[in-house]
Amino acid sequence: MAVSKLNTVSGDNWQLIQTNTISSPVSSSTFSSFSGYKKLRLYFSAVGVSTTGGIRYLRFNSDSTQANYAGGAMGPNTTYSRAAAGMVPLTVNSNQGAMYTFIEINNVDQSYPKTIDGVIGDPGDNYAADVKCVWDGAAITSIAITDSNGNNLSGGSIKLYGLA
Repeated sequence: MAVSKLNTVSGDNWQLIQTNTISSPVSSSTFSSFSGYKKLRLYFSAVGVSTTGGIRYLRFNSDSTQANYAGGAMGPNTTYSRAAAGMVPLTVNSNQGAMYTFIEINNVDQSYPKTIDGVIGDPGDNYAADVKCVWDGAAITSIAITDSNGNNLSGGSIKLYGLA
């Protein structure tokens, strides 16, 4: 497996695990095969939805039990979007175009609750929001990025980094 490194200010060596490039509309983008990592980071670059009205979410280990997800996303002049339908929300604005996102997931390899922290933004809409969630489940073995309204993800890329 080819691995590149991302050095942060703190000196941590984040390893690039996988890049999912979205060249045509897809219903979801999934990451798996990342055992051995304690923390994960997701970077979205210019990821949009096929039509307006889409809200993207993260789902862990195909878990759709709403009670296992808590928290949500909130930005200035926006409505709070809480974790619902068994997923972590990545936006509160229903008319977003290309989206840039940074999400960090802690305790990935543990059976106790995982914290999900991040920032989402859409420069075209002059929009930004914070994501603060908790998922109470087993060690994470897969992450699916999907849309709640049946829209497809379109364009851009999503990179997954890990810290052992």
